[in-house]
Amino acid sequence: MKSRIIVVSIILTLLLATSSGVANPGGKGDSNRDFTCGGSCHGDPSLSSPSPAEIQIDMKSTAFSGTATEVSILEQTVLSLQLEKDTLNAQILTLGNTTAIQQTTITQLNAQVNDTSILDGKIANLESQIVSLTSERDQWKQLANNWYGVAMEQLSVMINVLGL
Repeated sequence: MKSRIIVVSIILTLLLATSSGVANPGGKGDSNRDFTCGGSCHGDPSLSSPSPAEIQIDMKSTAFSGTATEVSILEQTVLSLQLEKDTLNAQILTLGNTTAIQQTTITQLNAQVNDTSILDGKIANLESQIVSLTSERDQWKQLANNWYGVAMEQLSVMINVLGL
């Protein structure tokens, strides 16, 4: 009799020590007990989007209560879709990197276009070269005119004095 009381006491203690339950019939419950099912029980809208996967259901000609029904997903389709998804994700990543590089280049080019001080400096340098070249040209022109004058005097001496 004493052993029965001990066994019953242990069973009652274990039953009272466990939590009152993990089901939340009124919703998700408080933040301490968040037992979401990932939308499999309640039809989570974020998980209920259309899918391109194909499902094939094979059933026996007669159905009985409790008869197992085999649902097989076409693995090849799923694998090819997964590969295509991975390829598209890689392309998206590559395009994102390319876009970032091009944005940097655009920013640099805009900075160069907006920075007129470089162009103003080049213009001032070219204008000073024009002034210098014009002055040098005028000097050569004056020298040529002087030599022309010397040549003409020598020619007149040759004609008048030497009689050539």
